[in-house]
Amino acid sequence: MRTSRHLSLVLLVCTFCFRCGNQSSAGSGNSSPPSPDAGTDAGAAGNPDAGNGNGGPADAGSGIPMRTLRITRSGPGTVRSSPAGIDCGGACIASFPQGTSVALSASPDGSATFSGWGGACAGTSGCTIVLSADADVSAAFTGAVVSDECSAIRPPPVGPPGGRHTMQAGGDCQAGVSDGNGTLALGVDNVIPVSNSMLHFVSPAGDLLAAYPGTNASLTGQLSGFEGQVFTGIGQERYLLRTWDASGHAIAETPPFPDGPQMITENPLGGIVIWRFSATPAVIESYDEHLNLRWRVNQPGVDPGAFAVDRAGRTLILFGGSLREKLLDGMWIDEHGTAGPVFHLGPQDAFAHQLGLQLTQRVQDGLFLQTGGKWTGQFDSLARAASAPPAWLESRPDTRLHMVHGGTGYAVLSSAGGAGRCAQAVEVVAPSGTSCGTVAFPNASDSCSFATGSVGYDGTAMVASSKVTDGCANSGTCTCTWQWWPGFFR
Repeated sequence: MRTSRHLSLVLLVCTFCFRCGNQSSAGSGNSSPPSPDAGTDAGAAGNPDAGNGNGGPADAGSGIPMRTLRITRSGPGTVRSSPAGIDCGGACIASFPQGTSVALSASPDGSATFSGWGGACAGTSGCTIVLSADADVSAAFTGAVVSDECSAIRPPPVGPPGGRHTMQAGGDCQAGVSDGNGTLALGVDNVIPVSNSMLHFVSPAGDLLAAYPGTNASLTGQLSGFEGQVFTGIGQERYLLRTWDASGHAIAETPPFPDGPQMITENPLGGIVIWRFSATPAVIESYDEHLNLRWRVNQPGVDPGAFAVDRAGRTLILFGGSLREKLLDGMWIDEHGTAGPVFHLGPQDAFAHQLGLQLTQRVQDGLFLQTGGKWTGQFDSLARAASAPPAWLESRPDTRLHMVHGGTGYAVLSSAGGAGRCAQAVEVVAPSGTSCGTVAFPNASDSCSFATGSVGYDGTAMVASSKVTDGCANSGTCTCTWQWWPGFFR
């Protein structure tokens, strides 16, 4: 999950504002098809009238309602859709505009056979559905299940990088982001002054496609292109949302928001969800990949903790109801924007914004919970209570997760690099917890310092590093270098 990098800077300010301002609770209030590997480590002007104010379903900015197609699969095989969106295996739910004709195909694994469709489809041949409403389809496969669950996700040896890119700017070198085409977004961020920031879009081969001096952005990779938040400088109306295409061209943006900072996370069904916790009232908003507002829900409580969208398109927010008691609450919002009831997670050792909470997507659906670097729980999709984390994850503190190989496994990245200062170690783990192997991606810098690894939307492995030439301070210059291995975990 990518969240705004400015949160830690602003929370000190926000805490003061919360204590001095109105502390009463607010009232109740990812479409492009998803990539199988959407899901990160670790959630144009929209239509202000989209959403019904209480979290009910809402049309996209085009006025065409979105309909959800959900696949239930049993046995060894894969279901795919045309247009793209379903790849189940991993991506078993997708949203399409109402009236879309979706063709489904079933591919058995190995010597298995396809037994037939159920739900909105029937028979054993191909199936085409015109989505006039949400639809559910089941697909059954029979045959021997592959005994080696690592056979399709075991990482190969790491070869030479497929590309390298260097830039100089007065700020911090950020982890790389890639979209479904393999285009990379590489940035150097600075808050004061923003003019020292830099954003480059680079092809998989390393060709510079577009450059944006003075742009400080928190981006998410999309099926084609990027979507994220841009910090424009200190003062009022300093945040806006922007989208870029796969060539790095800015194609849409919102007007600047009149309130303060916000958190941002990807939606695996396409688009982003933002948490405007400084707005009055605080709201959670979902945007499609063209920045059309899908829905808006008022946030209960006043103290932001963490939020993320699971692979079924459902958003979980964790928050404190007040700044007088150290209590943690939660609320789910389904893929249509319908808010569920607030549920209570009990007393905590600190206020919500001080707990170091992170939510990260699980395979299929649901979310893992991390507290202060330790994996402390998990939520089934729409569940109102957390359960214990799986033992394999609990034994790997201070790590980040990303989906790999069509959402069928996890890339586990150590927050400290894990292979010394000169490389980023990535372990591939099956959903059962079986370790399928560890590989190390070398640092691009001779200084072997500040290596930051990431896995992109298309499975590209990236390592960012910096060579400190003048303190890397506001008045200094950082040389940031990235190298990458295109589609390594595709």
